[in-house]
Amino acid sequence: MDRTHYIKDAIKGNVEIAGWVHDFRDLGKLKFVLVRDITGIMQVTMKKGVVDDRLLEQVNVNKEDVVSFEGEIKENKIAPGGRELIPAKFKHLNKVERKLPVDPTGHVDSELDTRLDYRYIDLRRKEVSLIFKTKSICAHAFREKLRELGFIEIHPSAITGTATEGGADVFPIQYFENKAYLVQSPQLYKQLAVIGGFDKVSMTVPVFRAEKHNTTSHLNEVTQMDIEMGFADHNDAMDVLEQVSLHMLKLAKEEVGDEIAEVFKHEVVIPKKIPKYKYSELIEKLGKNGF
Repeated sequence: MDRTHYIKDAIKGNVEIAGWVHDFRDLGKLKFVLVRDITGIMQVTMKKGVVDDRLLEQVNVNKEDVVSFEGEIKENKIAPGGRELIPAKFKHLNKVERKLPVDPTGHVDSELDTRLDYRYIDLRRKEVSLIFKTKSICAHAFREKLRELGFIEIHPSAITGTATEGGADVFPIQYFENKAYLVQSPQLYKQLAVIGGFDKVSMTVPVFRAEKHNTTSHLNEVTQMDIEMGFADHNDAMDVLEQVSLHMLKLAKEEVGDEIAEVFKHEVVIPKKIPKYKYSELIEKLGKNGF
């Protein structure tokens, strides 16, 4: 392994970290390398007379080179996270051979088409990686809370022989000799599971809608986080939805709340309860606010 610690866990002692060069400054007798991994950024400081001269000469890197450093963690109040690494060993694991089409630091903007063409570089941008981290936490929280509430997770097929609901077109596919469709919804499968005696089921599945659109708020493929309950009414469903939603917000705030506030300038707010309204009450509220 080319690391003993992720950056967020490299708190003290001798460690080896690995990641991408986020930034590099060469002041001759003093060099700084900011190394980034999925958990954060670590400043690596090399000063003549403090580190080996051969190491000082050896470290000549570009942004987004892949590197690893081994050394001792020292306190430094002006470094990211209040600490830095004084290296004793360095490995140049992979070198950037040409100018990158997307700037992972976000200092230089890129067109959306370029970002998508080079998505593996775009994923290194903190705004993008944070979205994926938050989504992972929320998916875990969704499963965790529903398991606590006695739900059984099922994994229904993404292929069906007929449309599962009206109001949306389906994507046809050839299923051997038969015509089939990508599912619009796991509705039929989850209802069959409840009828089969499972009582309460949950799932996280892809669903597909063959709807042409000209906005960024419509998707042809989404991940649906869904439940079905037997012996229950709409109030029971809303109670479960409230518990699960609040648990997802709680876990997101605990694990990435500070990052969200820093990157998106938005606090994760967790209400004590989610308000419930009748349809007529919402129509009245909308009317009073000019909608």
